[in-house]
Amino acid sequence: MINFNFIKNLIINIGKKKEKDEKDSIEKAAKSIDDFGRFLMHTFGKKPKGESHFNSKDMSLEQKMSVQRLVDLNIIRYESESKNYGFTGQNLVIK
Repeated sequence: MINFNFIKNLIINIGKKKEKDEKDSIEKAAKSIDDFGRFLMHTFGKKPKGESHFNSKDMSLEQKMSVQRLVDLNIIRYESESKNYGFTGQNLVIK
């Protein structure tokens, strides 16, 4: 006979663990974003009308590393070979 309470409790516990893991991931990501990354997100990521772009040509090495950290966290992404950066909607997009 199937023990439905066991299955129910198992599903509930899996859901709680998933929520905790997601919360931990968000906290870890938030702590890894430096001041320049927060500046980029604040400046370019406020649901701009159309698309708002920037590039890394004049950025210092530390600033470029900050941008790469945002890429690693999947906050921004590349969209073309030119590597111009910009937000589309709520996500920063590298174009």
